[in-house]
Amino acid sequence: MQNGVAEKVEMERTVNVEVDMVDDMISDDNITDQPPPSLPEEAMEVNVQVDNDTIELPDPQKKCIFNLIDYKNLIRNLLSSVLLLLLLLLLLLVLLLVSVTSVYRILSTIFIQIIHRRIMII
Repeated sequence: MQNGVAEKVEMERTVNVEVDMVDDMISDDNITDQPPPSLPEEAMEVNVQVDNDTIELPDPQKKCIFNLIDYKNLIRNLLSSVLLLLLLLLLLLVLLLVSVTSVYRILSTIFIQIIHRRIMII
């Protein structure tokens, strides 16, 4: 039991020492009202040397073409266009079927009348 209390007291001392060290680092002497010095323009450019070749990293101000494309709306528009095309094809198929059946009925009635007249003539 005393061993556990001794460990607890030692841990509190360690924590107090660490807190005091942090307080010393954040003293008012280290805080200034002046902004940090600005970097020269040359230091703002980023170049990477690889095998004696200079690779310039892309400018974050410029937008990449792939970031400008809204894929969600593009896919939605594509699907709606395909669906509309399928509906139009279905309508065309129905109209074709109706026209073929109506032409068949008209031709069949004409042939029936012609055959009927020939039978009547005979």
